[in-house]
Amino acid sequence: MAMLYALVVLGSVMLAEFTGASTNASAVARQILDKIPGDNDVNISYSQDQYIFHVKRTDGLTVLCMADESAGRRIPFAFLEDIHQRFVRTYGRAVRNVMIELERGDRLSLQKANSPFQKHGLL
Repeated sequence: MAMLYALVVLGSVMLAEFTGASTNASAVARQILDKIPGDNDVNISYSQDQYIFHVKRTDGLTVLCMADESAGRRIPFAFLEDIHQRFVRTYGRAVRNVMIELERGDRLSLQKANSPFQKHGLL
């Protein structure tokens, strides 16, 4: 059992992505994210072939992982909770600033060289 793919998204902006296998997980993940309605907090799972995509959205920050079916639900959601907490702990203020900029439609300021996300290779 392994987490084969993970993604962190704020609104429609991908902040981080990891893949541990050669799959089409990125394309499937984007389709799944497009299917999730509204902006409400959500914990949901989608099945695709022998893999399960687990999604956790809290306060506008979405984390997604792909695992094989043998992982069940408890372990992937614990993983997503851990990733969410670590991301907020590490980039908390920057995440809030990006959310404000996204709400204003100010995408250009996200590309600034002094952006904490760019410094860490996340944008």
